[in-house]
Amino acid sequence: MPEPLSDRDERYVRDLARRGFRYALALCHDAGAAEDLLQEGWMRLLRAGSPVEPGPLFLTIRRVFIDERRRANVAPFTLWDDSAIERIAGADPGRETVLATTDQIEAALGVLRPDEREAVYLQCVEGYTTAEIAKLTGRARGSVLSLIFRAKHKLAAACVAEQQLAAARHGEPREAAQ
Repeated sequence: MPEPLSDRDERYVRDLARRGFRYALALCHDAGAAEDLLQEGWMRLLRAGSPVEPGPLFLTIRRVFIDERRRANVAPFTLWDDSAIERIAGADPGRETVLATTDQIEAALGVLRPDEREAVYLQCVEGYTTAEIAKLTGRARGSVLSLIFRAKHKLAAACVAEQQLAAARHGEPREAAQ
């Protein structure tokens, strides 16, 4: 029988499992499927004897997700928590700030392709650099930069459009929504 984990190790594993679940949820937008991805990813990671660290776990979860997606041929959608959405909304200091509600940003995330959502998630939620994202996803750093740039512009445009729709529903002048 294996030895019980120390308190420090148990906290580390629980934190890594939470992070892995959030990453899986960002890929598939379904809590049950995210749990399955995490479990399968964790099992493959342990079977391979890979280090129990975020990078290898995320890479394994991503591979499981891609395998399942190829089998099911289903396009995923992403669910984000409020703190991640706030970081995404203010992530581009060079652009004019677009104020949006959590619901508006959540809706705007639907306009992103899965690879764009993944890159934004890894940068804004997990705090990875573009070089780390490139290594993790097997893309060139320039491709990752382009994905994130396009995704942030799409998010800003979608938030503005959503604000304009909301203002029109409430009978406010168009300028008030901007």
